[in-house]
Amino acid sequence: MKRIVLVILCLLLFGTGLFAKERNWGLNFGSGCSIYGAYHSSIEMGAGLFFGINKFLELNFGVIFPIQNIEYDVRGPHDRETEYTTGLGLQFGVYGKYPFSLNRFFVLYPIVGAELDYNYFGAWSAVHVRFGGGLDLFPLTRNMFIRFQGFFGPSFPFDGLGDNIGFGFFFRLGMGWML
Repeated sequence: MKRIVLVILCLLLFGTGLFAKERNWGLNFGSGCSIYGAYHSSIEMGAGLFFGINKFLELNFGVIFPIQNIEYDVRGPHDRETEYTTGLGLQFGVYGKYPFSLNRFFVLYPIVGAELDYNYFGAWSAVHVRFGGGLDLFPLTRNMFIRFQGFFGPSFPFDGLGDNIGFGFFFRLGMGWML
């Protein structure tokens, strides 16, 4: 039964993308910062691809490079050691958005979604729930656009940090093409 439901959901997503008039794709570059409690923070940078399945649904795939900063109490609250670790990982995201076309050159939209960061070396993996907004600029043609996105939301690590829930900002700059 579970497989049937999964197949039906995949067919629905494929079908909405197949007949959509506003499919798009592009490259993006992002950077963000998350804070997990008083003594732990993370900065991540990355690059990837985005695919607009239709006007309201976007998928992201990318490579990320997180840099962690963890402070440990060694002998007391004023005697701390700091450890820096880096990593390399993959990022998968699903976002829903509702675009408002202001004119031929500007499209503004609220966006909400989730991303999974799966890190290979030296870092942790986490699920990020993100809320934010975006702006698509069409400066030259009706098909080529520049995308700005900003997000805020909680992060739920599931490898390496126990149950420390973090909050952070993430910004993305991209360039894409409408099909």
